[in-house]
Amino acid sequence: MTEEKKEKGGSKSGWIIVAVLIAIFALPEIIAVSLQAMKWRPDSTTNRGELVQPARPIRETTLTTLENKSIKFSDLKGKWTMVHFSDAACNETCIKNLYFMRQVKTALGKEQERVQRVFVLLSETERAVLEDKIKDYPGMTVIVGTRENIQELAGQFAVQAATTADPNRIYLVDPLGNLMMTYIDNPSGMIKDLTHLMKTSWSG
Repeated sequence: MTEEKKEKGGSKSGWIIVAVLIAIFALPEIIAVSLQAMKWRPDSTTNRGELVQPARPIRETTLTTLENKSIKFSDLKGKWTMVHFSDAACNETCIKNLYFMRQVKTALGKEQERVQRVFVLLSETERAVLEDKIKDYPGMTVIVGTRENIQELAGQFAVQAATTADPNRIYLVDPLGNLMMTYIDNPSGMIKDLTHLMKTSWSG
């Protein structure tokens, strides 16, 4: 084989290698564009709750725990937080949601320490009744505050056409303090969403 033929053969082989490398690096982009064009979405990213878009940062609010300890909403950052609003009478819907929150946390097994439960009192009327009812829900943070501060906080949880927090809902706040999802009567959905979120999130 002459030197000229060797050079031509080497040049051809080099171009083939370059073409293969380009194809390897371009293939993921081509696939992504094709899937986007077909509006395909993986099942694992399907949310079971109602997504708050865009995620809403909760502004700082100074409050108090049921044990009269001062607490700021920012103190809750660092964990996934389930939040429920109701008055101290805590009716059937309230008890159901407190039960759901407890069961969701328990169902997460070894990951449950990454989740916390918060119950915000819209009114302290019948507080003695509440203290008896929540004995079945140890480890839950119960928050009270001045009328103005509670109303200001509840207003930040308003979704859809509401102007304040909905006592029928359980709200999910991410570890950075952003309201991101809400649920009504869907504990299994909460478990699935939290399991997925904690697998894919670097925080909390």
